[in-house]
Amino acid sequence: MWNGASFEKVTLLSISLRIQLGHPKTNICPFPARSHDSDFTIIDCNGIQKVHLDYCGCQQSIPKYIQLLRARLFPSTTTDPHTAATFNVLNTFQMLNFTSKISAYEFYTSLARRTDSTGTVDLPVSVSRFILTTYNNYLGPIPCLSPHGVRMETHTAVKEDGARSFAVWSSRNQ
Repeated sequence: MWNGASFEKVTLLSISLRIQLGHPKTNICPFPARSHDSDFTIIDCNGIQKVHLDYCGCQQSIPKYIQLLRARLFPSTTTDPHTAATFNVLNTFQMLNFTSKISAYEFYTSLARRTDSTGTVDLPVSVSRFILTTYNNYLGPIPCLSPHGVRMETHTAVKEDGARSFAVWSSRNQ
């Protein structure tokens, strides 16, 4: 933003950008339900941003995670999400991962540099949260090798209360 003498960096949260889900762009929701603490983290190809996000709070509204998916935002969890990745960033990561073998850590580091190249600002999303969101939720189970060279697989299960549990087992023929 121009301050009269030079440009200064501002965040979408500081300029009060508010995203409304669950209604067409031309309609305003009469009962908006604010996200957790009225701020929400979105991971996109241009960086990691915090924004104000309102869900539709109408009586006939659909669940929060479906409202996010319809807006092309992939939530990090299905119960009370605070973070989502855009379909664009997930597709970009998947393409780079398949063609260039870029890891989730390297991709996250590039997003962190796009957000703040000085490394002096604490980012709202950790690399571990990004990896869990991309691999376990979007791209599927994580194939890995045990210390003994045996192929291992991890699978995620979501319980009724929304808690996640992880299972790891060997795919070696016994």
